[in-house]
Amino acid sequence: MKKTLLSLLALLVCGLTASALSAKNVWMSPSYDEEPSSGTAVLTLVSSNPADSAEVNWLDNLHLTFDQELTRCDGTYTLTNAEGKVIRTGNLQAGATTTEANIIFSPRMESAGQYTLTIAAGAVAAGDATNEEIVLHSNVIGRNTFLPLTITPENGTEVESLDHIFLTFAQNAVNNVSTDVLNVTNAEGEVVATATMYDNYYKTTDRLPGSTENDVVVQLSQTLTEAGTYTIVIPENKITQYSPSTYNPEITLTYTVTGTDTPEPPVDPEDPKEDPYATFAYSNATPADGDTLNRLDAITITFNFPDIVSAITKKQGFNVLNANGETVTTGSLDWVNYPGALLTFTLANPITTAGTYSFTIDENSIWNSLLDIMAEDLGVSNGARYNPAFTFTFTIDETLQPEEPEEYPINFNKEAYQHHSSRVLNSVTLQAGNDEVQTIQLDGTKKAYQDLTDQSFTIHSGDAVTVQANYSGDWMHTYVYVDLGNDKQFSFNEAADQTGTDLIGYTYYLGYNNEGNTVAESVAPTTPIHFTLDTAPGDYRMRIKVDWSNADPGGNVASDNHILNNGGHIVDITLHVLEPNPSDGITAPTPQGQTKKIYTLDGRQVKTQNLQKGIYIINGQKVLVK
Repeated sequence: MKKTLLSLLALLVCGLTASALSAKNVWMSPSYDEEPSSGTAVLTLVSSNPADSAEVNWLDNLHLTFDQELTRCDGTYTLTNAEGKVIRTGNLQAGATTTEANIIFSPRMESAGQYTLTIAAGAVAAGDATNEEIVLHSNVIGRNTFLPLTITPENGTEVESLDHIFLTFAQNAVNNVSTDVLNVTNAEGEVVATATMYDNYYKTTDRLPGSTENDVVVQLSQTLTEAGTYTIVIPENKITQYSPSTYNPEITLTYTVTGTDTPEPPVDPEDPKEDPYATFAYSNATPADGDTLNRLDAITITFNFPDIVSAITKKQGFNVLNANGETVTTGSLDWVNYPGALLTFTLANPITTAGTYSFTIDENSIWNSLLDIMAEDLGVSNGARYNPAFTFTFTIDETLQPEEPEEYPINFNKEAYQHHSSRVLNSVTLQAGNDEVQTIQLDGTKKAYQDLTDQSFTIHSGDAVTVQANYSGDWMHTYVYVDLGNDKQFSFNEAADQTGTDLIGYTYYLGYNNEGNTVAESVAPTTPIHFTLDTAPGDYRMRIKVDWSNADPGGNVASDNHILNNGGHIVDITLHVLEPNPSDGITAPTPQGQTKKIYTLDGRQVKTQNLQKGIYIINGQKVLVK
């Protein structure tokens, strides 16, 4: 069985101890260059991890255990390949216990092959006893072994036309797919189109006909109909499996397009049931075609309701061109809500350099609500209509002043729906001190962002607060923000320390919760969040977010952990903060930078220590001290 080497942190000095690590692939029969001489003080190797001649994915750390406590372990080693060529040399380091030594390969060895490790005589010592030369062997098989079970159309075959390819893997095997643009070349090596890949697992309602959740889809930027031979190369490490940790080797896809001489059947435009014409046009776009901007990263395209979009048959591989016709980046087309009237075209890289830019959404990429995705004719016989080619042109002017920051921004379209089938935020609750639990119910939909600021939670300044998300599903984390400065932004840090930010509570971030306790990634999103809020009375915007290991209040939009794909939610609520609860004694908040000033009702200033019961004026507020 293939085993991955444990990554261990080596101690700097022999003899120091650390918590013992469990050893796997323990080698019980080390081979020596020669038997030790009789009567010589010999330090003996007891075990090794990985084992001698073991099959491993890579070499990064070799664990050596000896029969005596080490007093020195700084000798040399040599690593050679099957041809006897020296690949690495270095020194041993102290291990996790007093009887262990490590060899750390940095960077790790990932190239497949047979390797021999020679540890010099005298490399380690226990008093007067030293080791004889030790020879170990490893069979590195590499990581690039992750291949699809089938390829459709079959690689190397003839096809009439080519616009997509399905790479089918074992169920739920694919963990990450690169969105890098791939070149499609003809027999002369000329680039005639591009292609991008996406993981079909996250597609539920808009998969291409014939595809499954186990497919990685290679989507071409245009349908190839001209006769010829075409090649697409998928470089290694573009399709990844985490357990076991493997990735694809280089995959070369080659197809011979025969083309078709069959003319399109005549169409009667007077018969709506025979109307395949490209008439499904959008009503508006934001920003609009022809706009001048200081930055372009995405546009939202709106179609006329109720004639909404029911399918997107091309989502990837759109080229964004400059005025010279050169590709500067690519774009992708996706849902804002499904089904719905909104789509978004997102650039792989934002454009901020001055100039004129354009892109075209190809004809037949977007279909209206009459499309039957299961029909062989894509529902044309039912009167379905598709888009004509949409070309958008924008001018980037670097001198334009950027717009004012959006108030309480969201990193995705606020009308979008999350796509996860089994995760949803049902309600949120808050309890201040021992008061009754307050509940705000969500609308029961999968709308990823909900503005419920017309509803509120109420607390007293200084209250111990508990917030909890009623969330269906696991493997997510909950975050609580309060705009303490009322600057219409939620501040946060990318680092673990959130001191002084608006992120005041969370179940998990970088290994901790907001109370500083170490927690596992698997902590439930429903775990109660505890914090104390000592701030001036008033109304504040509170945001509760369910997301995966991300402090950004706008939501995680990384391609491999997008909040919409993960089933996350964001809800904004009004937090009404009252004066300190009189039952709590003197807990009036002190504005930042001010000293707490306390006066009796007759105007005498008093100290905060040893106040008698009564009514006081504290920073201009009446407070009852019991």
